[in-house]
Amino acid sequence: MKKIHRNSLVSLVKGNNLVFLFLILLSISQLLLVGENTLRATVVLFLIIIWIVIYRKSRSTIYTSLLLLIFVIPFNITIAFPDLQDTYVRGVYSNYLTPTLSIIDIFVTLLLLSLLSTVKKVSIPKWVYIPLGYALLHIMVNWGNIVVPVSILRVLLYTITGISILSMAKDIFKNHSDALLRVVLLSVGIQVIISLLQIKMGTDLGLQFIGESNLLAGTLGTSFIAMDSGQVLRGYGTFPHPNILSACLLLSTIITLYMKDHDRLRLLVVIVSSIGVLITFSRTALLLLLLIFVIYGISLSRKRLYSILPITFVDRIFSMFTGTDTSVKDRIALISHSLSVIKDNYITGVGSGNYVSTMREMYVTTEKGFLLLQPVHNIFLLILAEHGIAGIFIILGILFKLVLYNLRRGNIYFYVSILAFVILFGLSDHFFLTLPQGLALFLIALFL
Repeated sequence: MKKIHRNSLVSLVKGNNLVFLFLILLSISQLLLVGENTLRATVVLFLIIIWIVIYRKSRSTIYTSLLLLIFVIPFNITIAFPDLQDTYVRGVYSNYLTPTLSIIDIFVTLLLLSLLSTVKKVSIPKWVYIPLGYALLHIMVNWGNIVVPVSILRVLLYTITGISILSMAKDIFKNHSDALLRVVLLSVGIQVIISLLQIKMGTDLGLQFIGESNLLAGTLGTSFIAMDSGQVLRGYGTFPHPNILSACLLLSTIITLYMKDHDRLRLLVVIVSSIGVLITFSRTALLLLLLIFVIYGISLSRKRLYSILPITFVDRIFSMFTGTDTSVKDRIALISHSLSVIKDNYITGVGSGNYVSTMREMYVTTEKGFLLLQPVHNIFLLILAEHGIAGIFIILGILFKLVLYNLRRGNIYFYVSILAFVILFGLSDHFFLTLPQGLALFLIALFL
């Protein structure tokens, strides 16, 4: 027994040298950052300890890394490097032009290293070399602008990880569905509780160390809605915007609805996630939530189901089609701007992650005259603006290939829901491409 105890640590590390080396380096980096942000560094160190605890029981670095990745997606924990390039547009700071390192980047890297350490031969399709070659060419064309390689490398990291785990996804969900559902329930539950408290207080809860934004209902830069009772803060959770929280909750709902077994646990996830979607007041998400339940109802009974939403949420949806909502006008202004950018850069684009820099010369303002320093709220126009004609064809080709692959291998109703999720959010927002959380959700949806 003593011999087993002495060799237990060696047996844990054996065969996973890359993974544990990465964890050691990550732990050292957090110890160095303790003085700068004690709470945030403590959170990361705590997550590393949790990873080790789960791994000791599961003996699978892939399973452990995937669980932790799912759990950390909501946490907007990032380190910004504003000194690496000019991040100002007409004298105003833009976080979209700031190179960042996200906790999601770290755990995606950990998952990829786990795959490389565990799987003897990771199967990468030959077609992947086309976007890889394009990415290298894109970086060379935009050399000197640090945000371009950071953006491209993040997309490549997430994409290669997604492709690498694609063949295992079905077995992972089948063999570990109970644990995955519990982690999802814990994650969405935390986000809904935080969101409800934010709405009640009308401000943030002081949880910036796990990524919460600075919030105050009625102020510039905070998303809220005007109701008869006054200005109501939309639920953010620890996401940068309510729309991204709603996307995370919706994706959780779609995946959970079509999983098998664990009916009570699945029902809890769906209920909690649906409540969360309602309190984000996201019109796209509200429409999608209704559509998803209709599709799921058809998959069960082949008959259409109907649902009645509270009048507040109905008003919120219909405001999308009226001239009373300024966000609609802002989106139209950004679309007009994007068309001008595309016209001037249709061959090579302006560079990945570099869209907002075009506003130094050709800027967009809100109705009240404030600078609107955001990418166009449409990922297809954004891809064309940043990557040009070649880029849009390559990226849409990959999306088309993934969609066909998924439609052929599984439940048609599930993938119709996923497709609706990707298209509707893709047409109405940009976070699938501009934020690590959005990119992670985007690729989870595509590679399921």
